[in-house]
Amino acid sequence: MSPASPVAELDDPEAFDLNDFLKKDLDMHELWFRATDKMFLWQQLTDPQADYSRFIRLDMVGAKNVPDVIKDHTRMMEIIDAKDESAIEPLLTHHLYGGVRRLGGKIFSEEYSMYFQEAVL
Repeated sequence: MSPASPVAELDDPEAFDLNDFLKKDLDMHELWFRATDKMFLWQQLTDPQADYSRFIRLDMVGAKNVPDVIKDHTRMMEIIDAKDESAIEPLLTHHLYGGVRRLGGKIFSEEYSMYFQEAVL
């Protein structure tokens, strides 16, 4: 029996495992950084950072971005299969700024204020 599609699981929130999805997403991103010989940058991005982790989770839950992420990843694979080098950079830019695009104005709203604290300078 093959595992359920993440997209199908979105219709049944109890079947969707956010932690498993996040792990698979990070594993996929690590493959990209490894394949492009950018492991130093990957390590800088993934060193334990509570704020970054919180932002990713907030984006996943609050912005309900899983379908958007899956769509971007599917499109990336199509571009790679087609060897369309000119299409990859715009899609990667769109994908990497996804959290900011989705959460943008919400980040400092009352709805999400409990997730952030003001910086002490």
